[in-house]
Amino acid sequence: MENQLEASSELMNGGLTVKEPLDSKIQTPEEFVELYHRFCPNLPQVLKITPDRRKKILFRLKENCQKVFWIEVFKRGNEILIPSNKGHPEWKPDLDFILRNDSNYVRILEGKYPTTGQKHRQRAIQSLLEEQDEL
Repeated sequence: MENQLEASSELMNGGLTVKEPLDSKIQTPEEFVELYHRFCPNLPQVLKITPDRRKKILFRLKENCQKVFWIEVFKRGNEILIPSNKGHPEWKPDLDFILRNDSNYVRILEGKYPTTGQKHRQRAIQSLLEEQDEL
């Protein structure tokens, strides 16, 4: 029987493969924020773990404390980009958005928000359609 401590999950982060033990758990809010910073370089950085943030992080860790779970949330969140419209600037999620309730991080995992990759694909498709119209 394979020892669970030896099992690992390979995760991609900017072209780098990161191996995390499958049963590795986040122990503290500081560790949670450290993972957020590591896997969300495109998102606003956390300057301080406020009492409210600490409380919300601990609550989310009670729901799921597995590192591989939160790394996947952070990786996907890092790629979210809501395009600007009607004078509003582009929007990206931050740690407070991810922690706000029990559905935001689930929606991130489900792919409910547009990502930078989708934006590039949409531009490419639009460009191809415009080229077709010119022919």
